[in-house]
Amino acid sequence: ALQIVVVAFSGSVALLADTIHNIADATTAIPLWIAFALARRRPTSTFNYGLGRVEDLAGIAIVLIILASALVAGYEAIDRLLDPQPVRFLGWLAAAGVIGFLGNEAV
Repeated sequence: ALQIVVVAFSGSVALLADTIHNIADATTAIPLWIAFALARRRPTSTFNYGLGRVEDLAGIAIVLIILASALVAGYEAIDRLLDPQPVRFLGWLAAAGVIGFLGNEAV
């Protein structure tokens, strides 16, 4: 949340890309959690081998989430190359980058 606020005020594409990456990382846990919950269910008459293959679908969802985050970050970077804007609040920007780094390392 801190990174989003700093991105809004600073206009930094680098921190925006890091924020998008962090959000995508957190979002990929959702389909994985659903897949693990479904895979533990007992077989039924419809799914007589159980739902273990749902992890494959979760893998596809995770790849699509990562692709979407890369496309958004790439679009923003190209847009900034074509329309340069000054980056403001460098101190806050550096602090948010360090906090983001520490958060990634903690995870």
